[in-house]
Amino acid sequence: MFAVYMDASGKTEDITKPGDPVLSLAGYVAPVERWEECGVAWRKMLCDYCLSRAHQTDFAQNWGEYIGWNKDEAKRRGYVTRCTEMINDTVQAGFVTAVLLKDWQRVANRGVDSETDAVLDNDAAYEPVSAFKFVAVETIKQIAIWAHENKLTERIAYLFEPGDGRNAEIVQMREALQSSAELVNGYKFNSLTIIEPRDPLHVQVQTADWLAYETGKYLRDTKLNTVDPRKMRETFRLIWKPGKLRTRFYNEKDLLGLCKSNLAEMRRLGIRA
Repeated sequence: MFAVYMDASGKTEDITKPGDPVLSLAGYVAPVERWEECGVAWRKMLCDYCLSRAHQTDFAQNWGEYIGWNKDEAKRRGYVTRCTEMINDTVQAGFVTAVLLKDWQRVANRGVDSETDAVLDNDAAYEPVSAFKFVAVETIKQIAIWAHENKLTERIAYLFEPGDGRNAEIVQMREALQSSAELVNGYKFNSLTIIEPRDPLHVQVQTADWLAYETGKYLRDTKLNTVDPRKMRETFRLIWKPGKLRTRFYNEKDLLGLCKSNLAEMRRLGIRA
């Protein structure tokens, strides 16, 4: 059997922040046996560095358990090398969906009718799809496509870190995916479980935290920064493997068509918009 560890970086509430806030959802897929080996190695790494968990936001900002690390470059480099090597040795593929929240709000406020897929005026009455649900559906779709391209016969277990108040939407997707044999087979679905961030049995979800953060950071600082774009961070370059990482970056121009596509898929899944 295969398992996918999934985590989000950013929150829908970040839309009030200046600049171009991003919500990204990342998932890494690997055989369960490889994840078990990764879990052993990852827990040892945490112990060696005296960490309760690997949290990429704190690492990037020298915060929390990483306070003082900015004064020890050798320690930082050793940590990055060790983590990225474990990730690359374990996973078969990575998937990221990232959306610009302010662009999403403009599209959501404009609206797409959940029955006809017609673009609605600003004053039309409808219930918009959440940005979190959008990136979750899009990521799971991409994983299913990858599974069929690679002729996967095994089922896939999805393990989500709690979605910042979006757990009800995760549960809704689980109920929808297991509602019919067609969907179970189409998505190679085995199970969908919400796990706690500090669950010692599932430290592997911290690999997805790394990917989600680094992708969002790259989108903001490099791809969208037309004034002074930064180089790709070393922490992202080391996990950017051609053919192994599938990324989807969505701005306002792309969103309406994808919104229609996802609404159609969510109707097929029986997920309310």
